[in-house]
Amino acid sequence: NAGDEVTGGYLVKIDKTSGATARSWNSAYVSGKGTEKTFFQIEYPKPENITTQQFTYIKNYVNTFEKSLQDESPLKTSTSYRSMMDMPSFVNYFLLNELTRNVDGYRLSTYFYKDKDSKGGKLTMGPIWDFNIAFGNAEYADGWKPQGWSFTARETSAGAADAFQVPFWWGKLLTDSSFVNLASKRWKDMRKSFLTADRIHAYIDSTQNVLKEPLARNFVKFPLFGKKLWPNYYVAPSLTEDVIWLKNWITQRLLWLDAQLNQFNVLVL
Repeated sequence: NAGDEVTGGYLVKIDKTSGATARSWNSAYVSGKGTEKTFFQIEYPKPENITTQQFTYIKNYVNTFEKSLQDESPLKTSTSYRSMMDMPSFVNYFLLNELTRNVDGYRLSTYFYKDKDSKGGKLTMGPIWDFNIAFGNAEYADGWKPQGWSFTARETSAGAADAFQVPFWWGKLLTDSSFVNLASKRWKDMRKSFLTADRIHAYIDSTQNVLKEPLARNFVKFPLFGKKLWPNYYVAPSLTEDVIWLKNWITQRLLWLDAQLNQFNVLVL
């Protein structure tokens, strides 16, 4: 409850309240274009184990981070929020959710943690979770489009009615040259190595080959092709067409992100 021991070992989530109860609090700041404030829940320690001192510590740490991010100019050479966050993890989280155009990204099924100060002690995004409504597999929030930012998809009159908004963090970070430069460099590095359309398509093909027999059994038991299921945008007549559509979507998504991330300051809002 004091010293280094109280400074870490916390896992926090931004999510719906279904499931196990948790110690929680609301952000002081409105997110997105709605009127809702981000709801933070302590995933670990569990509610029966976390002490008042521990809950107060992590709540105050996140609140201080948010206040700095909201109030301080990203043009300053030194800001409090930069020293409180593991920026590479924020960059990776951002790029992954944008690559997949994850409709639930940022605002639901979002986790971050803080280790003890003696072990680094910064807010770190992850673990990643929940990508079933991604890769163009959504008929709402522009989720089917390979073009456009996912983190701004709800900034419409219709999207503003959603109770679950994207925290203001991401729009503010994209006015920070340190974040933007790191995101651009990380993207370019990945695109030169493992993040190519050919390699992703080859992985899809190899996975489909390994799953050949269970795929056949699955679609005998569940004959779903050609049927509209929420929240699908594209209704494929067969597995072959579905895979072709997915590959084309991924190729177009990569190219759109290339255009946004390959030069500095295109992301500055």
